[in-house]
Amino acid sequence: MSERVTDFTDDSKAEPTQKTCYAVIAICSVEKATDFRALPNDVHLVVISKMDEPAKPEKHRADLYIEAMERIPPEKLESAKQMMLQMQQMTRVRNAASSTEDDVEVNNTKCARLCRYPTLGA
Repeated sequence: MSERVTDFTDDSKAEPTQKTCYAVIAICSVEKATDFRALPNDVHLVVISKMDEPAKPEKHRADLYIEAMERIPPEKLESAKQMMLQMQQMTRVRNAASSTEDDVEVNNTKCARLCRYPTLGA
């Protein structure tokens, strides 16, 4: 378990606080535990499988359960950050588009009398 883990894509220059820190719990066997070793100020790309309420709410924003992690070398930090920011932007756009589609409910069952699907304008 690691504490006071921050998001590398967050550009706020403030000192890490309860609002910006996470606890990270590795989901692994004893044999794989060495794969989850990180030094201070290292940057890793992780696969988060679950986000939960913090065990220590006074110290962390949330508990993140991870399944895998890969260290990013210092020379690739900027390109990795740009890639992650692009992925976050794509997710925001996709979530915004899906929320507008959910606003319009369409009954996609065939009418028994007309033997056809309803039209949107009707």
